[in-house]
Amino acid sequence: MPKILILNYHVELPLVSDIPDRYPNHLGRACTRAMWYADADDIVVSPVDLDKEFFAYVAGTAGYDLDSVTVLARGRKLYDDVLLEEDLVAALRDRVAGDASWTLMPCNMTEGVAELARLLGIDTGTEWEFAAERGADLLNRKSHFRQLAVGTGLPLAPGAIVRSPEGLLRAVNSLLAETGTVVVKQDNAAGGAGNIAFTSAGPLTPLPGVRETRPVPADLAAAAALWAELTEAQEPVLVVESYHDAVHAFFFEYFVGKGGRVEFLSNPGFKRRLTEKNGVPSWEWIGLEIPADVPAATLGEALTHAAWFAAAVAALGQRGYMNMDVIVTDDGRLIFNEINARWSGGLVPHTIGTRLLGRRYADHHVLTSVRNIKPASFPATIDALRSRGIHFDPESGEGIVVVAHGPADTDKTECIAIAKSRRRAHELEELVGEVLQIGEGVEEAERAVAVY
Repeated sequence: MPKILILNYHVELPLVSDIPDRYPNHLGRACTRAMWYADADDIVVSPVDLDKEFFAYVAGTAGYDLDSVTVLARGRKLYDDVLLEEDLVAALRDRVAGDASWTLMPCNMTEGVAELARLLGIDTGTEWEFAAERGADLLNRKSHFRQLAVGTGLPLAPGAIVRSPEGLLRAVNSLLAETGTVVVKQDNAAGGAGNIAFTSAGPLTPLPGVRETRPVPADLAAAAALWAELTEAQEPVLVVESYHDAVHAFFFEYFVGKGGRVEFLSNPGFKRRLTEKNGVPSWEWIGLEIPADVPAATLGEALTHAAWFAAAVAALGQRGYMNMDVIVTDDGRLIFNEINARWSGGLVPHTIGTRLLGRRYADHHVLTSVRNIKPASFPATIDALRSRGIHFDPESGEGIVVVAHGPADTDKTECIAIAKSRRRAHELEELVGEVLQIGEGVEEAERAVAVY
């Protein structure tokens, strides 16, 4: 079925910069990754122009004719009012022409997407009503996640939803008893950018999943200052949870289709490393690995919980893509952290794996991402991979695929290593580092959109 691919990335993220005239920019980088979702006869609605040289590589690797794909670049972020502009609706209507086989694939299911579907005659009716009433807002906020999760028995960290500086101070002091460290979360942020840890358990060392570690607020005045720092007038709410060290960190990706049918897609694992920036140690997100390296019984238990919750969310009316973060603590407990009703960073490698290896690729292959590769021209990048014999080979089912590459020689590159074992995937990952060279750690703004 042909689809209209809508690259309406979560434009409210605080660290996403406005679109400059050209690459590199983080929204633009996300759009290059999204080229992997396209297929023959699709329409891509993008906030930026897409690099045709790289798009040709994607189409050739995936096996379709790029000339059959239509790209409608709007030159600005795809807010709902941009999606509903008359000229865009008219152009899409001319292509769709009442054909019921067309579908929409947006990053975010918004009111504007629901209205666009209605205007184009695509899946009108109850399938879009949840989005039309801003139902995804129930799922993309951490406070709402806790409220929904308790009803299905989803394992959560001890925590509290707070709506005042007094409540914040009370929750922090109460929850410190669990592990000696708590995390205060902005209600609507991504990539750990809105998370701050407070500890009484020792030195202020960096912790995975938070942007910094601080001393515990000493009094109400300190709590009030923190409240002013992390909240906005229209969103006077924070989530406080006990912080737990994780031995495994991963997530589940689902798709909810017509009638609320829930389809499990993949379970990527997070890859992090401890590095230094300007002499200051910090944990950085460096990529994903599919499938996550998690013990089978633990993974099965987590998947059971996640499936129940996904079904409950589908019953509420959610349609489209969603993902759930989970950790396994050092004492063996499962803790679910959040749900996101949008594309995840794992959807691109999953799509590549499915295209190149089949729907059950994770039964016999491992995919691991290699990010932040030093800039080089795209032809030079491909030539280097092929000359070393490590570019993906369909016959062997192993090798390196370039996931994202900007049009300028100054733009960084992202790849994935595909292999038949975890050990071989890591060997290929090391080879990419030698052949193409890995740059500095992931930038702060890039972390904020890493989930896409």
